Amino acid sequence: MLSRQLSTDRGTSFGEKNLHRTIQFAEVLPKEQIVVSLIRELSWTHFVALLLLKAPLQREFYVEMCRAERWSVRALRDEDLYTALPPKDVLQRKLQEAAAVSRARLANKSAADA
Repeated sequence: MLSRQLSTDRGTSFGEKNLHRTIQFAEVLPKEQIVVSLIRELSWTHFVALLLLKAPLQREFYVEMCRAERWSVRALRDEDLYTALPPKDVLQRKLQEAAAVSRARLANKSAADA
């Protein structure tokens, strides 16, 4: 079995469960450019929690909330992720708030770099 061979050669992080999650991750987030950007801001544990979400829109919403609001994995897990997506007005308001926070951070970073 591949996981046994990799675990023997490379260490325990290549167990069957992690290989399955890695494949699932590649299927759910196939665009390398997006992944490279998100990896800078979210941990593998964030991604593992987000992979459990089946609805793409729901997953995208929580990815953005983790990124923009800098949610810890604990904060993410405290959200009731496995219920339906928040109502459209709540979703829109939260995304607008997250976008405003991101724009402010970018502006502050640009000002600091200048």
